[in-house]
Amino acid sequence: MSNRPLGCTVAQNAAKKALDGTITYDQQDCQAFVERCVIDTGGKMAYAGSNDMYRHACTWLGTIQEARAQGKLTPGALLFIHAFDGGEPDRYKGDGKGNASHVGLYCDVDSVEVAHSGKSVGHVAPSTLSRGWTHVGLAREIAYDAAGAPEPVIGTAVVATESGALNIRQQPSKSAGIVGKLPRGATVDVIEDGEGWASVLYGGVTGWASKDYLRITWADGSGGGNEGQGEGGGDGEPTAGEPGVWIPCRTVDEARAIVAMLDALAGGALAKGGANHAGD
Repeated sequence: MSNRPLGCTVAQNAAKKALDGTITYDQQDCQAFVERCVIDTGGKMAYAGSNDMYRHACTWLGTIQEARAQGKLTPGALLFIHAFDGGEPDRYKGDGKGNASHVGLYCDVDSVEVAHSGKSVGHVAPSTLSRGWTHVGLAREIAYDAAGAPEPVIGTAVVATESGALNIRQQPSKSAGIVGKLPRGATVDVIEDGEGWASVLYGGVTGWASKDYLRITWADGSGGGNEGQGEGGGDGEPTAGEPGVWIPCRTVDEARAIVAMLDALAGGALAKGGANHAGD
């Protein structure tokens, strides 16, 4: 992603505004203040509230304790006040991610630890981590120093399973642990290209997904990955409880060729009974 301001620059801009204190909450609420700090330092950012930011802006998201332990509490990081209190907008109810009721910026600049636009104080003002902040997020629109730097986005991909979700795994291997799911039709950021796999970012979760089920457009405009004609989701695992024999395949086209060969040998019995070839 180009034109990303440095986190330290965003933090300096935010701290200056907090010390000035002339921007009212009516002029810029918490989300608008964060966005304005990014825009004023040469970047772009636009979300539909703090809950939207919590769900979609972050390449890394964790508690303040986790951020400290992993070196992610860095100037320009997003800060959230988060709780499972049912106060999130209706469109987010039921997604299990709770309510991010407030957002600010970690500064660590001079006397300003945190900068935010607070409804209770009525304007942009300094704050401290002890004032209820619970979570830290690294925004994709900001370039952080050292360990806090988000991975560069090298392309985008559309999840092209015919049904079901696609697994996000810790490593580019079917034996690696599953860290998330990509819904059919979702658009995701690609941050690394691998042999048969792509490292993707979706909803704050980063991991590896099979390229057999991704229609990729690289940053230079070229395409890659599979056309996504496979049936079902997953990434190469049979659905529990379904009878049959599991034959590992490298690509969907290879799976179709094997099914066609077996169907011919069986005199069309597979076509009558149906065949399931899902994932990688």
